[in-house]
Amino acid sequence: MSSFFVIAQYFYNGKSFESMDDVCNWLRALPGGCQKYVNNFKKNGIDGYRLFNEINDSSLTEYGIKDKKDRDLIIAHINTLKTQSSTQISKKKK
Repeated sequence: MSSFFVIAQYFYNGKSFESMDDVCNWLRALPGGCQKYVNNFKKNGIDGYRLFNEINDSSLTEYGIKDKKDRDLIIAHINTLKTQSSTQISKKKK
């Protein structure tokens, strides 16, 4: 199991960040109108594991997210999640 899957379990609003619903709620909360991609994520089964381990510019394009700025925004926020979650896990281990 990937370490980012474990990270995903700790982050979103203090709740598990595993399901497609968790990911879609996170996507709805992003700035820049990213909520318009919720159906793209649902259609492609993007759950917490896939968000943290499989999403990149190419996959977002395949999932129908054509706007480069939107793809960059989503990827930047995924990277922020990874960083913040890593910090939270480090604090929990102490």
